[in-house]
Amino acid sequence: MAKPDVYWFYNHTTNNVAKTAGSGSDSNFNPITTGTGASAFTLLWTGSNANDGDATGTRDTIIIPDSGSAEIDKTFIDDGSIIDQTPLAGTNQGKQQGGDNRYVFCMHIAGQTQSKAFLEFWDDDNHNGFDTQVLGSGAAGSSYLYGSGTTYSSPGSSDWAAGAVRLAGSGSDNRLELSSANIPSGGADLYFNLAVRVPATASPFSENPVCTLRFSYS
Repeated sequence: MAKPDVYWFYNHTTNNVAKTAGSGSDSNFNPITTGTGASAFTLLWTGSNANDGDATGTRDTIIIPDSGSAEIDKTFIDDGSIIDQTPLAGTNQGKQQGGDNRYVFCMHIAGQTQSKAFLEFWDDDNHNGFDTQVLGSGAAGSSYLYGSGTTYSSPGSSDWAAGAVRLAGSGSDNRLELSSANIPSGGADLYFNLAVRVPATASPFSENPVCTLRFSYS
């Protein structure tokens, strides 16, 4: 069993439709260059004054709420040239077209695995801690990152955060299951949705957690 190739994509439109099956992009889904180097794309959440197509590096201030929690307004992919909006990401509590959306982020695994596939978030690419504020300062259940696995169905609610996974590390309750079984030899397209909510107890922050796809193979 060879190591499967993995291809990452994001939906840059408001069309809540599946990507064309396989390893290629299409009119709705753009590819993501992965990794942690200078050429890698950045998934980011930022305030409402950042707009689709703004120059790379554009960010807007995130407001910490006085009470409760508030969803960060918008979601983008920074490709090194522009910030490209992912308008269907998040819940209906943001300031874009988030909600009960199934086809937002996609990973295509081209080949067979010996395990299910999981999405995880870590402090950095050492994958040995989740001590940053946005990942709960070491308490995974307090992570600001919410995930919903949508490979088989939509989240089920326009405001789906209440039933979402709080993402931090590799604990069974804090990583997002993207497949219900091992990936077969023909590969699979896996889908998910993400949101970030900032609690009133937060301190000002600018952090860069690492998003990781985990599976086993031989």
